[in-house]
Amino acid sequence: MSKIDAGNIGRGCGVVLLLAALLILTVSSAGCISQPEQEPSLEEKYADQLAAAENLTNIVGAYLVNGSQALRKAADIIAEDPTNETLVDQIFADIYTTYTSVKYFLVVNPEKQIIDAYPAENQIITPYISVMVKNPALTYSADSPAITMKAVRIDTGDDILVSILPLINKNGTYTGYLIVILDPALIYEKLVKNFEESTGYSAWIIEQDGRIIYTPERSQREDSILEMTAPNQTELNILTQTILHTKSGVETYSAYSYGKLKIVSRVAAWDSVHAPANISLSSPVIVVTSDIDSTMQVDTPTRTTNLKLEEFARSAYLYIQKEGKEAALAEFNKPDGNFTTQEYYIAAFDTNNTQLANPYRPGLLGADRTDYMDINGVSSVKMLTNRAKQGGGYVTDVYENPADNMTPELKVAYVLPIDETWYITVGEYYPEIRATISPDTRMNMIQYGREIIAFVQKEGKKAALASLNNGSHYRGDIELSIYDSAGNTLVHDPNPWSTENLLGITDIYGASIGRDTLAMARAGGGFNYINLPSKSDATTRLSLGYVQPIDDEWFILLTVPMKMLETV
Repeated sequence: MSKIDAGNIGRGCGVVLLLAALLILTVSSAGCISQPEQEPSLEEKYADQLAAAENLTNIVGAYLVNGSQALRKAADIIAEDPTNETLVDQIFADIYTTYTSVKYFLVVNPEKQIIDAYPAENQIITPYISVMVKNPALTYSADSPAITMKAVRIDTGDDILVSILPLINKNGTYTGYLIVILDPALIYEKLVKNFEESTGYSAWIIEQDGRIIYTPERSQREDSILEMTAPNQTELNILTQTILHTKSGVETYSAYSYGKLKIVSRVAAWDSVHAPANISLSSPVIVVTSDIDSTMQVDTPTRTTNLKLEEFARSAYLYIQKEGKEAALAEFNKPDGNFTTQEYYIAAFDTNNTQLANPYRPGLLGADRTDYMDINGVSSVKMLTNRAKQGGGYVTDVYENPADNMTPELKVAYVLPIDETWYITVGEYYPEIRATISPDTRMNMIQYGREIIAFVQKEGKKAALASLNNGSHYRGDIELSIYDSAGNTLVHDPNPWSTENLLGITDIYGASIGRDTLAMARAGGGFNYINLPSKSDATTRLSLGYVQPIDDEWFILLTVPMKMLETV
């Protein structure tokens, strides 16, 4: 292993500075888009919306191009000595800590052997390795073209952006290749959120083959715009083909909105990202939409009930036992049925996360909801299914409230398993509690977690624990705790619910938050909700949590109170 010289360190820092400049470009550009007029004519709306689509396309294109150039610079440094683990890991750590969209780095030698991985190779990264490295159909050499920021859907169903860059040193010797895997959702969410807040428009990111990479319709069933077909939607069917076969345009069409349960008259303007000739890029289509008018498809129910939440769920359970599964599901799916009231409605899933019933979401029946995430990045359906497998109980999530124009609101759901194959759930909404944490805050949580991991790896566990428990790296806006794989507390800042062991922690409804958090850490981490009694007063304390493994033995839990006043 060779020693790092000052020039290498400088070049490594240069990569991070270029990426930092990219972030500034993204934020500043997003704020430059003009606000649409209050009541423009259709011609003015077309012109303004097409200009907005072109502007967002330029922002996305600049992000992808600059990101590709930064990764190329990193690859050039690594190519000179890919076996220098200290240098390679320093470059990886700097980029990984700064940019939440980066998931994994791999350095592979000419024999297709992994010689470095960051973070360290684990069960979560295995699907990516099997696709990008061990796939016998893929071969790489000095003559292989760089696949830079190309969208790929792997066998797990995940969409990723991948860069595969040949490593060729200054002498022209081929030394392997660099693979960088990015999460397109984390890239596009921030870009699109800035855009939507600046313009009032919605935006879709679509690959050239029709795959939907980002959509404002979070309950969207289809993975591709080519699947967005329905009776009497000929206009939409024609438009999807037009979008994929013309560089840009603007049209009005009629479609069903999953997000609002309405038939909408919608304006769509689109433009396509095109990279410079010397850069190989994914070329997504940016579609900007706005609704002109709409017709509600599901009426607010007139039926009411005096039953409490658990009582209502148990009445549905008794109905299932009496009438059978198929008849019960048919009743649960009726907007005017006996189990759709002003207070509640019944949803049902099987234990593979397939939607079986929801009177407000007929388009989702039969859909696999495993990958569904709510507006805060929480895998809500997975949480419901896990609770059903534990015997039932309560789950906190955020979902659209049919009684409040499908606004995302905090929801406390009661889960009741019917047998080992399926379950029902019913919930109460709490509109008075702020339900949304901004993308910036969630990205800050991920970044903060990565900073702590880098600190632990650099200092060593013993020294890092001593420093962290003395208050280093604490922040006022995000609470930090570190636990071992048995749930024992290793580090915590003075938050109201710190404890010596997670396994004893239950939420205000008796659900084992500690057990859920440990299971999430073992599965690779993610976001969850933590709803606990406050020790300082007689109230409850709802937080968004983020779990991130440090290694197989330790993990981080970061929390942000949900009642924080944020602009979202």
